[in-house]
Amino acid sequence: MYGDSRVLLCDASVVSRDNLTAILTECGFRVIGHATNTDDAVDRCRLQQPELVLMDVGLRGTVDPLVALRQLHRMCPTTIFLATGAMSQSRLMMDALSAGARDFLTRPFHRQSVRQTLRLNLG
Repeated sequence: MYGDSRVLLCDASVVSRDNLTAILTECGFRVIGHATNTDDAVDRCRLQQPELVLMDVGLRGTVDPLVALRQLHRMCPTTIFLATGAMSQSRLMMDALSAGARDFLTRPFHRQSVRQTLRLNLG
């Protein structure tokens, strides 16, 4: 669906990472790494320069996830960022849009909704 676009998944949950990896791979993406905290997300994004980053709005680290998202957006202006989180985190996901995320995905992740969000945001 999207060629060989490189994706960085930033989520501490193994279940979420595995689920998203399966869906993204099925869509033709190449997951190039996982970050389990905001510090790792910033480092990996700087080093790996992915085309797409999916970042959990509740990701822990020394940097707040929204601050990290702003840094990443400035550091990698051509990268597309999608926020992820639970419905109970809808306020944070809306804040993520102001911080540089183009859109968001809510848990639990369903193939059809992930595909639709990708199609809307990546063409």
